[in-house]
Amino acid sequence: QGGLPAWQCLPSSLACPSASMAWEPTTEAEEEAQLAEALARSFESAAPARSSESAPSAKSTRSVSSATSGDAPCVEGCGRRCAIGPDGRHFKTCCRSCAHLKKEKGFYGHDIECDIRDNDGLCPPWYWKSAARWPDNFHDEIGGEYVRKMGTKLLQRHLPSAEVLRADRIEDSELWRRYSVRRAELRIGAGVSVEDVRPETLESIDFSAKTTLDRSLNEVYLLHGTSEDAARAIAQSNFRPSSSGCFGSGAYFADSASRSDTYARSHEDGTKIMLLCRVALGNIKTLECGQDREASSHLSQGSAYNSLVGTTAYGREFVVWDVAQVYPEYIMYYKKDAAS
Repeated sequence: QGGLPAWQCLPSSLACPSASMAWEPTTEAEEEAQLAEALARSFESAAPARSSESAPSAKSTRSVSSATSGDAPCVEGCGRRCAIGPDGRHFKTCCRSCAHLKKEKGFYGHDIECDIRDNDGLCPPWYWKSAARWPDNFHDEIGGEYVRKMGTKLLQRHLPSAEVLRADRIEDSELWRRYSVRRAELRIGAGVSVEDVRPETLESIDFSAKTTLDRSLNEVYLLHGTSEDAARAIAQSNFRPSSSGCFGSGAYFADSASRSDTYARSHEDGTKIMLLCRVALGNIKTLECGQDREASSHLSQGSAYNSLVGTTAYGREFVVWDVAQVYPEYIMYYKKDAAS
């Protein structure tokens, strides 16, 4: 499909150390508790003169977005540099996730702040099975029970009878390359807090996935109902902006499964298709309630806005024109009761 800008391939020096196996955590609560314990244990100050009273707690180290990288290597051996907090405190590890994953799961993984410090956030998420092959070319579609359960939880917020029967994660090096480069560009100018538009999907995304979202540029997970053929085409070449939406031209998404469900196409057996996508919203133009088919003019070249959020009687819709701001990460196959 057309409309994608051409990006140069990343040099091999930007390859990121990653998992040699996939990790599927149990529940968000368990993961958050384990991470908090790991933070208290491993994000200790490396400065030998500090007293125990001034040692950082798990709570105080949960956000290191303004941290920098030090000269000392991460003690976990991942190859990255240790973090230096905004107050100048030196930590023993590169980020809040590294020590926990190495101890509990036996491999390395990093949060988005660490990825940004190390490689401008260009490498794929740590939980991708294909991440170790980056920046070589790859395209894999990988299923998993963890993703299926997370998808069911997400859909049931507005479709109580829905159940995700199968979920495939799309791991595509070229689509990720375009997305991560565009995401790095947006990072320079994003200025709207995600709390202003807080998507409902945020409430249902598991903790481990949330740590890989760049909230500073309003990166979120959003839904897109479609057909299986279209989903497979998108997984290979990304979206093509529509020209007939309520808010003009663009690629459309929702944070409500009931809204995206109206666009999902059914198989003969009743199975429907919905995509769960990363979307880097950047600077957001919030529209007044009601349709406005000229609204996409706000996204013209040179505009201060990178996305639109509009509301109709059927709910909110999120619109981007530059499809490099979208990464179609999951294809979900689901069913719901015929009466719903």
